[in-house]
Amino acid sequence: MEALNPKYTNKINRLYKLHCQYENLLDEHLRVWDTEDEYSASGYRKKERQDRKEEKLFNRLFLIKEKLPKKECINFNKQYVKLTGHISII
Repeated sequence: MEALNPKYTNKINRLYKLHCQYENLLDEHLRVWDTEDEYSASGYRKKERQDRKEEKLFNRLFLIKEKLPKKECINFNKQYVKLTGHISII
């Protein structure tokens, strides 16, 4: 991923890496619920742990995004769509 301003290239690449990790984490959590019962006692605890992991990773994504100029965020979203074929969450 390329930033418009080379000063932000590192943050853009970190944002892309975290975004991929977040997408993979969501997919992994959804696969768990294909076989687990969310309403059992152990399922409830597992769901809480997953929610905390997702929230922590999303907050890291959001903090990086907040440090980027709006133009860089728009550029990131365009590149992300080209690479992955789906829309970015940020």
